[in-house]
Amino acid sequence: MGMSQRELARQAGVSPSVISSAERGINRMQIDTWQKVAQVLGTTVDRLTGASMLHDDTADYVLDDVALQRLLRVSTELSRADREFLADVAELMRDRSE
Repeated sequence: MGMSQRELARQAGVSPSVISSAERGINRMQIDTWQKVAQVLGTTVDRLTGASMLHDDTADYVLDDVALQRLLRVSTELSRADREFLADVAELMRDRSE
């Protein structure tokens, strides 16, 4: 059985509502909070946020493209629902150009 939100919040030193809101994509956590949560869970912020899912060749491409860097930076400030909407728009644009 996994750790409860309440226990994770207690160990990370934040309120349970911070964890709950972040999980639901309602509020964004500050980087220091992400770091505390990652430490409690024995993982990295990259892994928690999905950043580690980029393959090395994709990461190299992103590092060389200023527009993609901007897009990634801005997307981290969006709610989960807004990030999903942004991904849907990007897929529509890709399909339109094929």
